[in-house]
Amino acid sequence: MAQRTHLPARSGFTLVELMVVIAIIAVLIGLLLPAINKVREAAMATESANNLHQLGVALYSASQTAGSMGTLPPSYGTSQSGAPGDNSLFYNLLPHVEQVGLFQDIAAGTAKPVFVKTYFAPADLTNSRAEALTSYASNNLLFPGGAVGGTTAVTKATTGKRLPFDFAPAGTSNVVVMMERAAKAQYTTSLLVSSLSVATSALDADPDASETQFTAVLAAAALAPISKVAAPISKTTTVSTTHAWYTGQITLRASNVSPPFETKPSTASDTMPQAFTAGGLQVLMGDGSVRLVSSNVSGATWITVTNPQTTTPPPRDW
Repeated sequence: MAQRTHLPARSGFTLVELMVVIAIIAVLIGLLLPAINKVREAAMATESANNLHQLGVALYSASQTAGSMGTLPPSYGTSQSGAPGDNSLFYNLLPHVEQVGLFQDIAAGTAKPVFVKTYFAPADLTNSRAEALTSYASNNLLFPGGAVGGTTAVTKATTGKRLPFDFAPAGTSNVVVMMERAAKAQYTTSLLVSSLSVATSALDADPDASETQFTAVLAAAALAPISKVAAPISKTTTVSTTHAWYTGQITLRASNVSPPFETKPSTASDTMPQAFTAGGLQVLMGDGSVRLVSSNVSGATWITVTNPQTTTPPPRDW
């Protein structure tokens, strides 16, 4: 009787089976990642919307404090209800966003401005928790004072608009009060001047000179002996701006461009609001509601909804 040969039991996977399993896992990951990113983006948008809502509550609370007489704080200056001095809107709102201690310590000179969660949009790629920055800006027509995007001159004010009286006839629900804006941005500026050869030589030696250095070179050249008058020269420089919540650079003026805000989260603008997600720009309205603005909104519509004195109802694209 012939003996039966017993083959050893096979253990583990073959190389082909292992590659099939890996391929299946890769496909599943590829299918899940977009969904995970969408959920993450939605969560960040929700947190930013909550911050804007909290800022709306804080604005109303500030307008009702003693001495305010129903007026909103200015973008930059001395608020009737805030600490004396040249303070930003966000500084005067600190007591109304559960930051009374920080407000008092800064006023007493015993603390420096720090990161405040309510002023931070999670999807703002330019903002970090290591700095005292803000991812939001106020409507210049409601909060006078401060430096409007792309400028360096800072103006001061004492009060903002009154709630709800200065929102007529538009109504508080039809007026944008605050909006998302990148905490850090860059803009380019060009200067065309007639200069002396000494200034031209200095600029050629340092083509990356800042605008301040450029101006200083020209000032020095004006005092030097005139040896040769050069042709007008153009100097283009990139200026970086940081929007700290305790300074005056927290207000924007509406512009008639379409769309009226930057739609690429990776491109930070200093003169325009910033959409942090593909869904659009989130804004705070005068009645405390938060609205998502589509990139299909025209510049003309944006000007209408940012003007508290407009007599025109919001257009259809709003």
